[in-house]
Amino acid sequence: LGVFEGEVYNGADDNASGVAAMLEAIAWFQENPPENTIIFAFFDAEEQGFAGSAFFVRAMPESLRERMALNLNLDMVARADKGELYAVGGYHNPELIPLIDSVAEDAPITLNRGHDSPEWGNQDWTLQSDHAPFLRAGFPIIYLGVEDHPDYHRSSDTFEEVDPDTFARITDTIIMMAEAADDWVAEQP
Repeated sequence: LGVFEGEVYNGADDNASGVAAMLEAIAWFQENPPENTIIFAFFDAEEQGFAGSAFFVRAMPESLRERMALNLNLDMVARADKGELYAVGGYHNPELIPLIDSVAEDAPITLNRGHDSPEWGNQDWTLQSDHAPFLRAGFPIIYLGVEDHPDYHRSSDTFEEVDPDTFARITDTIIMMAEAADDWVAEQP
């Protein structure tokens, strides 16, 4: 969020954690090449109406649009204060439920489905992060994130509040999900 009223909002969880986890996933796939082409995109201005991700979707060449199979979004993935990571997307794309559930079986942290249907009310995260423009454009999405915590959108969202062991287990789960998604895409007709 930058600087507000003289205070620096570092955003250790929202969203330096997603960036750090994606950098780790990039390193993983450099050592373990995927079956499919993977685009790692870092979007800016999510808090200002998904400016970066919405532009990406609008400006996507037709040749890429035809090949795009899935959007996997990471936003706020470090502070699992209850030891839970959520996978959003199964409600809107039921074909992804077996993929999510298979990762959850072996994940080193509790991976739940949810936060993606009207029953969640204002905690329905379906349109609350950079996966929203992809979903609106008709692409299947999986969004991985943690629930809000007391430091959400506060200057107190600093790295000292992140438990390194929990974040490492979440990052391992993210890589497991990315690998499973790569396999899932390779199996599609």
